[in-house]
Amino acid sequence: STVAQKMYEVGENLSKVNFKRVLQLGDVITENPSDENENRESLQVFLSLLQKFPWPILNLLGNHELWGLGKHYLSEQYQLHGFEKKFFGIEDFGHYQIVWIDIVCPDMQHGKVTDVQLKWLSKNLVNKPTIVLSHYPLFPPDTLGHYYFETETNKSALQNGAEVWKVLRKLDHKVVI
Repeated sequence: STVAQKMYEVGENLSKVNFKRVLQLGDVITENPSDENENRESLQVFLSLLQKFPWPILNLLGNHELWGLGKHYLSEQYQLHGFEKKFFGIEDFGHYQIVWIDIVCPDMQHGKVTDVQLKWLSKNLVNKPTIVLSHYPLFPPDTLGHYYFETETNKSALQNGAEVWKVLRKLDHKVVI
């Protein structure tokens, strides 16, 4: 497919750079609600290409994978392809840390962070410069003029972004991506 070819070309060009880690932030498929086989095939193409990257990869799930395939299937497939089957964590890099948070999308809604993960995050955060990664922003961005989000700004951010922010506020230095 054209997408697979483009990803392969990106991988070839990126292989010339010495990365410490690749961050994949989700929405790796465009779900087809009427064809789960197409969704599975799209994911397989993506994961097969991702396996060719020579660096450690941190994967987040997007709402489109969750809507099209579900968390259990995705966890299973990522693990079968040699990737972590959990999609949240903290990695310490000495003077800073990277935190990545997972989402759930119950009933085809837009993402939120579970209470269990919020408690885990609160318990495990260390007060040092922190880069926070999430598929969704914590708060809605300016959506004026956006073809999809202008009339539904609430769909452009975590449903419970304010609760996540309460946990992160205790950090002196943070960057949220």
